[in-house]
Amino acid sequence: MQRIKSIIDIFIDVILSLSSAAPDSIERNRSGHIHQTDNTAQHCFQHISCLKHIEHKHKQNNTKSILCPENAHPDNSCDQDQYSLRDKTCMVIGNGEMGKVAAQALQEAGADVTVTIRQYRSGVVNIPLGCKRINYGDRMEYMPQCDLVVSATASPNFTLKEELFQGIRTKDDLILIDLAVPRDIEPSVGKIQGVTLYDMDSFRIEEVPAELQENLEAAGAIVREQMDEFFQWLDGRDLIPRIQDIKDEAVNDLNLRIAKILKKTPMEEDDRQNLVHAVDTAAGKVVNKLIFGLRDSLNQEIFLECVAGLEKIYEE
Repeated sequence: MQRIKSIIDIFIDVILSLSSAAPDSIERNRSGHIHQTDNTAQHCFQHISCLKHIEHKHKQNNTKSILCPENAHPDNSCDQDQYSLRDKTCMVIGNGEMGKVAAQALQEAGADVTVTIRQYRSGVVNIPLGCKRINYGDRMEYMPQCDLVVSATASPNFTLKEELFQGIRTKDDLILIDLAVPRDIEPSVGKIQGVTLYDMDSFRIEEVPAELQENLEAAGAIVREQMDEFFQWLDGRDLIPRIQDIKDEAVNDLNLRIAKILKKTPMEEDDRQNLVHAVDTAAGKVVNKLIFGLRDSLNQEIFLECVAGLEKIYEE
């Protein structure tokens, strides 16, 4: 049992460290079961409101874009040559939690946003207010009109593959942002001329902000507290039959002590049986409350001694 606890401790430390590490430290496997509700991805996108500030730098006639945090001071981080999203045509592939966050951020930044919807979805499909919708199958037909495309789905397959761009004339400075883990966009798409691709590896955190570190430590404390409670329950499973025996002995003891009083009390026999049953139930609950109250307030070793002591009372 102690070995299992140690392994879980290590596992928690790994998870917390990944939450503050560069996303490329996470091994990606498209056949795995990592969904895009991944906290790292969500934190990155919400922290940057990423698409509001894209600074263009030119190198060797190629346009490079660097995403700047929303709260970055314009005089310090992004120069006056910022990439404005106002009136830009944007498409968001995916209408899940992350897709909605992306679409809303783009729409609030002044972009013309279209969200893809799967045709097989039944019923009413909600998209962020102010956004348009197209069928997922029509995404490549809409691609030539786009200035920026965000993909954020839980699909096990690529939503955008290099072969899908064959024969399609896109804008010369098309920006693709892949917020999914595992990736939605085939990495080779980023090699297409005029296309700049960002995935979660682009949102690196070189230094963990103090607030994020504090939140991670608080989350770790909560997880460990819950883990301790779980193992306390797990350790106590073997005690349940012993506690049940103690309760039964105590209830029987009470019945023997009040049996003569009940016999002398004038009442119908059915009423007497109902009263005994009610007393038994109440007594059992009281005993359980006392024993489990001790378990919650004492360390494991002392509690086991108490259980053993209660058992000896009824052994005599």
